[in-house]
Amino acid sequence: MEKKHCTIIGAGPSLEGFPFHLIKGFKIGINWKITNFVQCDALCAWDFNSASVIAAHDYYRNKLHTLAHFPIPFGQKYEPIHVAKETPINVKQQVINSPNHVLNTTSSGAFALELAYKNGFTDVTMIGFDNKVTVGGKHHFYDEVWVLPDQYERLMNGGIRGNTNAAFHNHAISFGNIAYHMRKTHNVVAVSSELPNKPYGVETYIKGMSMADYLKRLQS
Repeated sequence: MEKKHCTIIGAGPSLEGFPFHLIKGFKIGINWKITNFVQCDALCAWDFNSASVIAAHDYYRNKLHTLAHFPIPFGQKYEPIHVAKETPINVKQQVINSPNHVLNTTSSGAFALELAYKNGFTDVTMIGFDNKVTVGGKHHFYDEVWVLPDQYERLMNGGIRGNTNAAFHNHAISFGNIAYHMRKTHNVVAVSSELPNKPYGVETYIKGMSMADYLKRLQS
């Protein structure tokens, strides 16, 4: 299999001050705001306006006409298939191998990883998928509001933006569902992320790399 590389760019706090101009090759951005920082070849976002159609948030939907040139579509042509956590691996494999369907993970990042797989990328680097928040409670590197220290416990266990720990656990499962099917023939690396470390007892089949090592690789 010919090696084909892409970078999936999330929005985790680890990307604050990141030199995006150093990234070469095909870039898949997550959510509209990332385009304010880096020019992407494709853009992924996930939300629903019905049970069977992937659409954009209203904010994105109003901008769809500006996204028509992206090689990987925003998602309209892919039908999400609902699968339970206990669904057999071979059933999930059928969905992942389908050109017209995607796993219903409700995670933009997992959606992007599945699209990378479907579009022939065999070497995938994921940045900005920290799967954790900073001590200050910052979710995205471009967030303007930080959670106050006395609110941090509420943030992690419910009460602010839902149950963050549960959300991170579900994200780990979502990425694991895709990466499991890529593990023998593909290389998936997450930079400065908790995903490879099984923080929730979930095997994600994703390798880890420190931000320092990644920056050295970009600059070499």
